[in-house]
Amino acid sequence: MQRLVPILLFILLCTLQSCGEPECNNTNPVFSKHQPHDIVYKDEVIKQIVGKKEGFRYTVEGYEEKENNSRYLNVSIYGDSICAKVSLLLLKTDSIIEPLIKAKGMGYHHAELKGLKFIAMRNCTSTKFVYTGTDKIID
Repeated sequence: MQRLVPILLFILLCTLQSCGEPECNNTNPVFSKHQPHDIVYKDEVIKQIVGKKEGFRYTVEGYEEKENNSRYLNVSIYGDSICAKVSLLLLKTDSIIEPLIKAKGMGYHHAELKGLKFIAMRNCTSTKFVYTGTDKIID
C-alpha cells in the first residue's frame, strides 16, 4: 500500500498538468502590446490565421452574455509563434456547442475546440469574429 501512494500521487499530478493551459510561445509584438478588443489586435489575428487551417489549437477561456442578448465564446489560439485571444459572437448554435452554452462555459475552461470554424466580419470601425462551427469539444 505504501508503494501505491507515490504512484497515485504521480498520476494525479500528471492529470492536473494535462488540464492546464498550453504553453504560450508568442513572438508577435502586436499581441504583446495590444488588447484583444483593439482593432489592430483583431486585424493581426486575421492576418496570422487566414488561409492557415492547420497548426492551431483552440481552447475555451469562457462564455459571456452581453447587452442585447448577444452571446460570446472566449477562445485562446495557440500556434508555433502565436498566442492570441478572441471573442466569438454566437449568432447560431449547434448540437456540439449547445451544452457549453447551457452550462455558461462552466466546466469547459481550457477544453479544446477541434476543427473550430469562424469568420471575421470587418467594416471601417470594427472587426467581429463569428462562430460558424466546431467538429468536437475535448474536455
